[in-house]
Amino acid sequence: MDRAGVGACEDRLPRLLGVVGVHASLLRLAKGEPVGQALLETVRELGANLLVMGAYAHGPWREALLGGVTRDVLMQATLPVLLQG
Repeated sequence: MDRAGVGACEDRLPRLLGVVGVHASLLRLAKGEPVGQALLETVRELGANLLVMGAYAHGPWREALLGGVTRDVLMQATLPVLLQG
C-alpha cells in the first residue's frame, strides 16, 4: 500500500472507532524528537488513561538489539499500554 493509501486509512480510523462507541481523534506528532518520547508526552498532556499502539514494526529481536519506539514506550510509560504486534 502506498503512503497515500495509509493516510486515507488513518483519516477514517476515528470515525470507524466511533461506530463501536470509542471516542477517538487523530493527532499527528511533530517531527524532531524521538517518537516514543513525543507519544508519551502527548498522552500525558491529554490526560489519557490507556495507550493503544502497534508494536515491533521491525520485529522484537531487532528492536531489542537496536532500540525503537515500542521499547522506549514500554520502558518509560506511566500508564497502561495495550500492544498489537
